[in-house]
Amino acid sequence: MGFVASSVLFGAMHGQQGSPGPLAGMAFAMALYRRGAIGDAVQAHATTNGLLMLYALTTGHWSAWS
Repeated sequence: MGFVASSVLFGAMHGQQGSPGPLAGMAFAMALYRRGAIGDAVQAHATTNGLLMLYALTTGHWSAWS
């Protein structure tokens, strides 16, 4: 239950409509559960943010950043 709840909350807190936010939350939770290290989830989140920023900078699609 915590997995689903935290994933839905992650999506809600990031203002994403539909499935991208909760799916990202699930991926980050899996990174945490894999080894039990919160740093893995933080690193996955930072990597995702960096890739989204790079995408927005190179394409001009800033809606991907929000």
